[in-house]
Amino acid sequence: MVKIRAPPDTGETKERTWELKNLTLQIISETLEEPVLRVLIEHEVIELASFIHELTKKRSRKNIEGRLGKSGWLGQELFNGILLQNKISNLYANPIYEDQEVFRKISDKHFDFFIPTLGYLSVKTVPEGARKTRFMANVDQWRDEVHDYAVAIKIESLEDSKAWLYGWLYESEVESLPIHDFGGGNAYWTYLDRKKVESNRDTERPGYASKKLLPLHPASDLVKKLLDAKKIMEHKY
Repeated sequence: MVKIRAPPDTGETKERTWELKNLTLQIISETLEEPVLRVLIEHEVIELASFIHELTKKRSRKNIEGRLGKSGWLGQELFNGILLQNKISNLYANPIYEDQEVFRKISDKHFDFFIPTLGYLSVKTVPEGARKTRFMANVDQWRDEVHDYAVAIKIESLEDSKAWLYGWLYESEVESLPIHDFGGGNAYWTYLDRKKVESNRDTERPGYASKKLLPLHPASDLVKKLLDAKKIMEHKY
């Protein structure tokens, strides 16, 4: 089970608060105007991510699945837990199944999650550590995936079982970001922190041409999108 908490009251309207609490009953705040939501991780989910990481390393050393670290799998399991907890219908490309052509691809493209009436969501996870402050999407991996949105999750502490649902970007916004190799291959990137983006977005960087940093959209907006998708599906089906 994945539980979500939001930061303190910031004065959002009661109507939206009520609707969002119906989507995520574990939110213990009067409002969800704050852009970042804290996620509390049960220890079993961390163990599951470790198991998946070791499993995929052994059987797929040369493909994208084998390059995704434990934090990457943990981020996917956290997002999957949020969807399951709140009964949001979705198709999850679960890595437990070995046959990628059947279980992890659509139209010969990898995917993470598909939510009817919303689209494809790719989860990008930032490992724990104070210096890990960037959203990054490996360029080669991104081009081998199908997605409409990228979701950013930051692992705060595995020891304390805490993470953050930081925000999201549209596919076109990810592809408009600067590209840089931080040690794991070329990656689209921006800072997780909106203020850091604003203070650095016009800084000249060699090789970045006209591309500039973009801030993530608030996590509360993603929750609203999930709520809307759920309502449409309930009405339609």
